[in-house]
Amino acid sequence: VGFVTDRATRALAYESNRLLGGDVVLRSDTPINASLRLLTDDARLRRSEVWSFNSMVRAGENLRLADVRALGLDYPLRGSYRLRDAGGNERTHQGAPEPGTVWLSRAGAEALGVAIGDTIALGSSTLNLSALVLEEPDAVLDYFNTAPKVFVALTDLPATELVQPGARITYRLVAAGDAAAVTDLT
Repeated sequence: VGFVTDRATRALAYESNRLLGGDVVLRSDTPINASLRLLTDDARLRRSEVWSFNSMVRAGENLRLADVRALGLDYPLRGSYRLRDAGGNERTHQGAPEPGTVWLSRAGAEALGVAIGDTIALGSSTLNLSALVLEEPDAVLDYFNTAPKVFVALTDLPATELVQPGARITYRLVAAGDAAAVTDLT
């Protein structure tokens, strides 16, 4: 019985970390300060960031309020995205979209009437839709959110000019590593 419960506990812990995108998440409504970043500056840990906010997105004449996720290059640290490309092929992917590209949720692509290869305007940037997100590691069951989900590389965010004083951004610093390093961090 002990063996079975230990295995079940480990499986649940792994699954919860996959849903977080890492082992530890620091979340703030203001940019994560240097002292908190310093806590994750450990050779035994990897870290990445996700900035989330709502903004308008445009595809042709279609304009919608979107749920934007700007992803750090290594995000997620646990789990992966399941994407569909222009050829209809599905694949798993860890990391952000390539610079200059954007991913949309399937529902978002339908709402905007776009297909892979089309361009999407986000703030001052025009980005190429390179994949549809079929599954995301940190997705929360949200039956009431009908806004298209838009995924961009965090490195593309400055060009959009959407990060301004008063912008309502949720900042997440995600860390993952061996159990001892995570314990030391928490």
